Amino acid sequence: MTLKLLEEHRERLRKPFGQVLSPGEAAARARANPAFVVTVGDVSTAVMLEHGVTPRVAFIDFKTIRGPIPPSTAEVLSRFEAKVFKARNPAGTITGEALEACGKAFEHAAAGGRSLVVVEGEEDLMIIPAVLEAPEGALLFYGQPNEGLVLVLPTAENKRKTRETLEDAFQKEEK
Repeated sequence: MTLKLLEEHRERLRKPFGQVLSPGEAAARARANPAFVVTVGDVSTAVMLEHGVTPRVAFIDFKTIRGPIPPSTAEVLSRFEAKVFKARNPAGTITGEALEACGKAFEHAAAGGRSLVVVEGEEDLMIIPAVLEAPEGALLFYGQPNEGLVLVLPTAENKRKTRETLEDAFQKEEK
């Protein structure tokens, strides 16, 4: 099963789904509540690591704005020690494989470990299942190109909105 983003909703999902913060502000928020930090994106993950915050769950694809990440970012990411989960996830989709990897990553993190989900394809939409999987009190960060990092709190209201987005903006395809 694959969830495919409907073209008419693509622009809607480009808008921040939370509070936009500078990298320094985002790291300060994470340091104030480091118990369960989640990052989606190579740059978001690297920013946190560079600021001394180690995510419990991170999603990366070795790309930034669809190009390769710079060597300096790759070097920072290489220092992140975590159990690795892999998934294929083409652009504009959330695959069953990616959902499964997300679930396993959060399960491992809930048991006290650190998880790294390495996505072959694109990890951008993984913020959606991450919001649904994250425990209350977690801090989720993803990159908003040319703006900063977006902080999303997995509140009951945000989980409800996220489920609505999945229902409205995606078409289920069986493979």
